[in-house]
Amino acid sequence: MPMGHAEGAGAPIARALGPRQRPAIERMLGDQAKTPGAVDRFLMAAEAHGIDLRNLWASFDPQSGAARQTCLAVVGAGRSAMIFVSTPSDPPGEIELARVVNAACEALDDVVIAQALLEPSEASAASGLKAAGWSTIAELAYLRRPRRGSDGKLGGGEGHDAPVPVDLRTAGEVDKADIVQALEDSYIGTLDCPELCGLRRTSDVIESHRATGHYDPEMWTVVYLGGEPCGAVLLNPTPEQASVELVYIGIGPRLRGRGMGAWLLRRAIGQIASRSERELTCAVDLRNEPAMAMYKSFGFQRFALRNAMVLPLAPERS
Repeated sequence: MPMGHAEGAGAPIARALGPRQRPAIERMLGDQAKTPGAVDRFLMAAEAHGIDLRNLWASFDPQSGAARQTCLAVVGAGRSAMIFVSTPSDPPGEIELARVVNAACEALDDVVIAQALLEPSEASAASGLKAAGWSTIAELAYLRRPRRGSDGKLGGGEGHDAPVPVDLRTAGEVDKADIVQALEDSYIGTLDCPELCGLRRTSDVIESHRATGHYDPEMWTVVYLGGEPCGAVLLNPTPEQASVELVYIGIGPRLRGRGMGAWLLRRAIGQIASRSERELTCAVDLRNEPAMAMYKSFGFQRFALRNAMVLPLAPERS
């Protein structure tokens, strides 16, 4: 495990500590760093969100000491880490970035999966991650819908009965084991990022979902069919962004093809109709064509695209 310094081919790699920290942050921010005060704002945000900047690594020019490639690993809930990297300008830089990313990931404790969300324009950063053994698992479409549709309605008709006789309970009314079972049933044959299935414990996934925005157990719904958990709708408010995120919606095989997905989405839209947040947001795997069509029918519109990349770490600890 690297402990502050790793030598190898090319520039030396080290944690960006002390006077090396600001140059490494500037390199990671790229063009954003040209805005006056950008680094200071980044440092303030890191402190406010409890981000450990000891997990900032960089390669340094042997002569000038300038930061060349950088990687920040932000450890999150559910034994995961989100990776933020600089953008290389050429293939040698991509290989150097791969070495920096490897150093950062090897230094993480009790993390079983590293993730990155890259814009389509960050192709060279993606190449660097691929050189470090990462895989692209999906192109994610980020969608949003106003709290109420342009016609003032909920976008699918209020008051519809469920097409299947199910029971709905909030997370505050059930054991965590039922939430685990509900999610695992919904993972069977899923079209939404199936490559993620099995990379970590479902209980860890739930902890990651809880840490997104503000967790409110009354806004998490577990779906039961015949007394068995077989689906879930997880909503987390994010007041700072005046939105509610649909963190997860999924149903098991017994409920598919029966109109339950649309009914649950309509119900979720209804849940936020009287709230102060302006919109409902979500992220969907572009390959999941049925889900994309359903969201479109409810008035969701795409506002961003990201390439989701992952690297499993120490699977034996999962």
